[in-house]
Amino acid sequence: MEWKTEIHQYLGFDQLEAVQEDRRQWVKANPEKGFMLIAEPLPTFTHGVSAKPEDCLWDSETLLNEKVECVPVSRGGQWTYHGPGQIVIYPLIQLSAAGYPNRGVKEYVSDLRNSVVRYLKSIDIIVETPDSKPFGIYHEGRKLVSMGIHIRDGISSHGIALYHSGDQTSYFKGIRACGVTNESFVTLTELGVEHSWLDCASQLAEELKRGFQLRKNC
Repeated sequence: MEWKTEIHQYLGFDQLEAVQEDRRQWVKANPEKGFMLIAEPLPTFTHGVSAKPEDCLWDSETLLNEKVECVPVSRGGQWTYHGPGQIVIYPLIQLSAAGYPNRGVKEYVSDLRNSVVRYLKSIDIIVETPDSKPFGIYHEGRKLVSMGIHIRDGISSHGIALYHSGDQTSYFKGIRACGVTNESFVTLTELGVEHSWLDCASQLAEELKRGFQLRKNC
């Protein structure tokens, strides 16, 4: 599969959503190609189709003081936080053209998560994917990667957020992430990883592409 890749840093989430939709339309017109959208957004609480208003714990004054926007998004799931220090990657692919079966959402999500796990293992980070916690990837009980996808017209959008650096925990206190209060988070830099944001983002994107190619070759 041929890929195009873009990187956007410090982009507002409304802008990121608009870019994503534009690139999704490109994939719709070019189903044999994929688009890897990589971003480091400005501070934003996003709420998916299952989100409850009461799970945003900060009032409008606090949101204003903390310079955090609240943005509805098309993915599944509830509330999460996106902001500086996160590696947000949205693989946009036509599932059937990439080798997935009809309604192959489960297989797609599994490949997505397995590719992230392989990348983390390659930089000596051992993780867990427990069924007892909100869907994601964890290190010793602390969340390291969030995941949330959307499929429309057979094309994937949204994807993963890997916590590379920065103060993630303070912002997550403003919401019940995935409906859970006081979930614990960790970043790659806290775990001793010295690779830059750009290096990690590029390496992870390449691992995701390899995972999709394995599916295509099956």
